[in-house]
Amino acid sequence: MRSTLVDPVAACTAVVASIPVVALGALGSVVWKPLAVLAVAWGIYRYPRWHRIVVGGREAVARSERSARSFRLQLYGAVVALGIVVSFPIAQAFFANDLRAMAAPTISAVEARAPDVDQTIPPAIYGDSPTVPSYWGCSATQYWTNSAIAWPCYSSVGYLRLWQMRAAFPTVLGLTLLVAALPLALMWHVRPTARG
Repeated sequence: MRSTLVDPVAACTAVVASIPVVALGALGSVVWKPLAVLAVAWGIYRYPRWHRIVVGGREAVARSERSARSFRLQLYGAVVALGIVVSFPIAQAFFANDLRAMAAPTISAVEARAPDVDQTIPPAIYGDSPTVPSYWGCSATQYWTNSAIAWPCYSSVGYLRLWQMRAAFPTVLGLTLLVAALPLALMWHVRPTARG
């Protein structure tokens, strides 16, 4: 354990390997709160395998020839794309209360069976709130089932709306870049250079 904390590459490798554990817990909390506990437990169980995968990827980049630039670029692109996808549930869990507040007017209108109720967020809370994408599919799901089953839909639509809000954009972008750029920084650090 001490060697992992002393060596910056080993510490960064351990953090990158823990990103799937955090993402699983976040995804579980978006779908159903008790599921988050099971997802984290399963993630911790799978952590050694993910750590081996990250170490293997790190070593593959370090062993690659300097001329194998296209291999590394493809690997960098795949890691960034995967990081962006993994950041979705993490951001949704981070903004869970904000997403609930954004969806509250629509959820209340569906529960009251009153579609003519104003379903917009008061501008004082978030500034101008976007209306695209619509909560229409989520409210239809809630109408036929309940709000707990429709919540993942509300959360996903709210997440897409957060990207359009000036107040939330820097934080959403920061979370996405953190999850996508940390593995990329590790790979960039161990890449072969002209000196090495």
